[in-house]
Amino acid sequence: DAVDGLRVIRHDSPLGPYEVTLFDQGELQSSKCVDVVGTMAYVGTANGLSLLDISTPASPIQLGFYGTSGTVSDVHTIGDQAFTLRCCDWALECLGVANPSSPLWDAGHSLASTSPKALAIQLPYVYIADGAGLRILELWEPDFLPVSQVETAGDAHEVIVSNRRAYVADGERGLAVFDVNDPAMPFEIGRFDVPDEAFTVVRSGNYAYYAGWNGVWALDIHDASAP
Repeated sequence: DAVDGLRVIRHDSPLGPYEVTLFDQGELQSSKCVDVVGTMAYVGTANGLSLLDISTPASPIQLGFYGTSGTVSDVHTIGDQAFTLRCCDWALECLGVANPSSPLWDAGHSLASTSPKALAIQLPYVYIADGAGLRILELWEPDFLPVSQVETAGDAHEVIVSNRRAYVADGERGLAVFDVNDPAMPFEIGRFDVPDEAFTVVRSGNYAYYAGWNGVWALDIHDASAP
C-alpha cells in the first residue's frame, strides 16, 4: 500500500478475504511492491528495499533495509539474491540477501535510456518490460550484459517467464507471447487482443490471467501461438 504500508491479507476463509495486519513502520509507509518467498517478504519502497520476517503473519518483523537513490518499483527474489528495478533513476540491481539483516550490493546496470516497468527472472537471464517492448539481460556480476530487445505492438507493462515463453502484458494490445528459447533471438509467437488494456499478468498451469481497466481476463494458453 503506497500510503499506509504492508497489508497482510488472509484469503482462505469461507467468509472471504480479510486483513490480518497492517505493518506501517518507517519506510513501509511508502510501499510500492512486494515479493514473498517462504517466511520472508521483500518490500520495495520509495527509498529502498525492506526485508521482513513474516513467519508470524500477524506480527511482521523488519530484519534489514537497503537504501536506494530511487523508488524500487519491482522486486523478485531467487535464492539468496533479490533483483530490483528502480524508477526515477532507472536502474536494475542485484542484492545479496543471504543475511537479511545486512543486504549487500552484488551487481547493477543503468537503464536510463528506457522506462522499465517490471521484471521477471530465469537465471542467468533477466527479462524487463520497458514500455517499448521486451528487454533481456544476462547477470554477469558485477554487471548485467544486454542480450537482446524486441519491440511490442503496445505498451509493455509487465512480463512473466515460464517454460521458455515470455508473456507480456502489452497495454492496449492485450497479451503477447514470445519464444525465448534463445534469449538472443526472442520472437513473438502469439497474441490475444481484447477491448481493454493489459497491465499485469500471472500464469497458472495452462491459463494466463491479466488485469485491465474493466476487470480480469482468463486465457487458455495451452497453445501459446493461439491464446
